[in-house]
Amino acid sequence: MKKTIRILLIAAISTIMVASVAGCSAGLDLDYVADVPADPDTITVMSQNVRCKLPSEKWNKRVQLLSLGVHQNSVDLLGTQEVVMPGQLRSLASEIGDDYGYIAYGRDANNSGEACVIFYKKARFELLSEGVFWLSETPDKVSRYSGAACNRTCAYAKLKDKVTGKILVYYNTHLDHVSDEARVYGQGVIFNHMQTAWDDVDNFILTGDFNYYEGTECYDNAKEVVNDAKYLAVNSDSGKTYHAYKGGIEGAPIDFCYLSKNITDVESYKIIRIEQNGIYASDHYGICIRLKLPNIEE
Repeated sequence: MKKTIRILLIAAISTIMVASVAGCSAGLDLDYVADVPADPDTITVMSQNVRCKLPSEKWNKRVQLLSLGVHQNSVDLLGTQEVVMPGQLRSLASEIGDDYGYIAYGRDANNSGEACVIFYKKARFELLSEGVFWLSETPDKVSRYSGAACNRTCAYAKLKDKVTGKILVYYNTHLDHVSDEARVYGQGVIFNHMQTAWDDVDNFILTGDFNYYEGTECYDNAKEVVNDAKYLAVNSDSGKTYHAYKGGIEGAPIDFCYLSKNITDVESYKIIRIEQNGIYASDHYGICIRLKLPNIEE
């Protein structure tokens, strides 16, 4: 049975908005009031590996819990990983709703396979440009780094904040789960793009499933270029992000939100742990960060 859930959303751009999410909600509680930042300049960023759509893993219910996490936290920018093109993207975008635009590029030929999809709140951001590159020696075409388990990509969106007028570039990626060398190389491709592709942008956000832990070579390399939002946040959380549908808190994250060095005003970092009746939104928890971009220099 199809049920329409009425949701009270108090938008961060100082308007009151009522949204509807439609779906088969049997056994799930999808009612909520959105947690909206007090300061309209605050940007809420979320990263979520959604887990590819498998018949045995209750996607029709999981997608509703994923949407719940987005709306409950008043997310402005959402980076998702493992979204299979095109069917899983269609159902995810439909559940999240028309308030969000998105960019999506499949990692395999003919825009197929998994995608690192970026969603952005259309009332908050103007999309200026977008693109994708592969984490390989030939980043401009469908390709795989030697030793990697599969093709890996990084999507990006250049966005203008309609509230503050500030410009940012948002990157979203999923590094290889098998090869350390592929992770090091792939992350290097991302940082090279970040440092060379833009003459008019200072603000960069990078989210994703990085498949490594703090203290590894990849993490140490990242810290030379960007900051981990977790350690900048006034209010921070801790615990694992990958849980294999087993839940729990104890452990370390493999999902990160990195910020260019000039972004230092971070209100909070939170791990989004959503589970109802033994059903988890994904085999990863999401992470949610609230931040402000630095003032534009005159």
